[in-house]
Amino acid sequence: MRVSVLWSGGLDSTYLIYDHLKKGDIVDAFYIDIKNNLEKSKKEKAAIESLSKYFFKNFPGYFFNVGQVIAIDVKFCHDNFSLHQAPIWILSSLFTVGLESTDQIEIAYVMNDDAISYLDEIRKAYESLYPFIHKKYPLVFPLSKTKKEDELQFLPKELLENITVCETETEEKFCGKCASCKRLRNTLDNTDRKKELLYIFKDLYKKGNIDGNRHKQHLLRNTKSPTRERKHKG
Repeated sequence: MRVSVLWSGGLDSTYLIYDHLKKGDIVDAFYIDIKNNLEKSKKEKAAIESLSKYFFKNFPGYFFNVGQVIAIDVKFCHDNFSLHQAPIWILSSLFTVGLESTDQIEIAYVMNDDAISYLDEIRKAYESLYPFIHKKYPLVFPLSKTKKEDELQFLPKELLENITVCETETEEKFCGKCASCKRLRNTLDNTDRKKELLYIFKDLYKKGNIDGNRHKQHLLRNTKSPTRERKHKG
């Protein structure tokens, strides 16, 4: 199967691409730059560039980075913006050049996303545009039953080190304050790989509404005390 995946360089879409490649599918990854947040766009493009190197190296002949297909300057509605992205993604996906050989277009909405309750409406809006296009590609949401915890469990560290998450207008990788940073932090707290991955996401515990105390508590819990080990051995 050959699929076209809308890719932001974030956790969900990167997981979707990796999952397809592991199954032997061919992936065309494309990026739509919604320019409501210039810093976010920069981080997404930098993440895609880094992540692409891994995919090219490990899945030659199966991964193709179509690149940025369109840039749209959005000046409206910052609240619940994830819902307003959907029609932009739909239009851009339908009229993207170079997807002629794809079997379906995929968007990586996962469980508990803001838009997860509206997938049927998004699909219907997409299909309403069929009369205006030459070839009709099914729109699929393969991760609608997937949890972010599953993604963190599955993805290799080489990819997790390079994904982008933060949505604020800052050059820092993690602000610790935005909804995406908080969601990732909570997800990390509930995974078995927390100890293993803490060094990648340590800034999530240093910044934001939680101060360094929580980060220190994590380090204390996850670091063996030499004193305790000596007492235990004695």
